[in-house]
Amino acid sequence: MHTYHQALKDVLNILPYMDEKSIIVMHDCFPISEPASTAYNSEEFFAKEKHPEWSGEWNGDTWKAILYLLKKYPQDLDVFVIDTDYGLGIVQKKHNLPMNFELDTDFFRQLIPYTYRDLKTNPQELVNLKPKDIIPSLINRFHY
Repeated sequence: MHTYHQALKDVLNILPYMDEKSIIVMHDCFPISEPASTAYNSEEFFAKEKHPEWSGEWNGDTWKAILYLLKKYPQDLDVFVIDTDYGLGIVQKKHNLPMNFELDTDFFRQLIPYTYRDLKTNPQELVNLKPKDIIPSLINRFHY
């Protein structure tokens, strides 16, 4: 599911089983357009079809899961998005300490109002956007 809520639940559920050498790669974390960046439901779908930027491609709002992780766990997680293939989200623990990664519903709701325009205006702050030339150094980082 390419929705903020489901993507975040998936990541929070796997984090307790990871160590600092593990990595999560998420797809579609830097959507192609505003209509492609919405959570998917029938009302939004029909609104997108009328939007001038609607190309038929849909990325969802998984980028908000990246935003949540960056804002909620800055000391515990290394989180960023690589600017390639609609945005590859990278999540890694900074240390191998047991932690409780639960969905903070109040914090979750605070981030819902962020929009695609916010993301495009300030991608470094919202999803820690990195250029795709970071990929070789990322691969070397995990070569052991």
